[in-house]
Amino acid sequence: MPSQTWTGARCIFRINGAKVAFASGCDGTEEVVYEPVDVLDNLEVFEYAPVGYRVTFNCAIFKTVRGLAGAKKVPEGQLYGSVKQMGIMPQQGLDLNNIMTSGWMKATLEDNQTHQTLKQIEEVKCATNNWSVTARGIVGENLTFNAIRIRDESELS
Repeated sequence: MPSQTWTGARCIFRINGAKVAFASGCDGTEEVVYEPVDVLDNLEVFEYAPVGYRVTFNCAIFKTVRGLAGAKKVPEGQLYGSVKQMGIMPQQGLDLNNIMTSGWMKATLEDNQTHQTLKQIEEVKCATNNWSVTARGIVGENLTFNAIRIRDESELS
């Protein structure tokens, strides 16, 4: 009987339907922001009123080298290369206005055995790209995203 537990080895990370070929990990936060309602003549908070909803998530990827002779080809429909080349981070060049006109993305985490979607992150924009090069390590990039909403498997049809 196959495992009933999700693992990273069976999880596919996709952006706009294309598999991110060299993703090494994802994590996220769904937050409801509550503000305390303090009233006169009461030491206790009267209530916590919901005032906001925020979604952020992070993805770690390995930096890939393109165009090397004999390099293994990545199958069609998979993203690899520079995060700007993949369309994850806006290409600004000399014109920062490209950042203001970049579109939304949709990100998903999917089970490669059942093809069930675990998380669907909607109206996503990449906010930061942190990268690291070390003498004895694999070059990696850590991307942070902001999103409008996240749905889990119980909210997807």
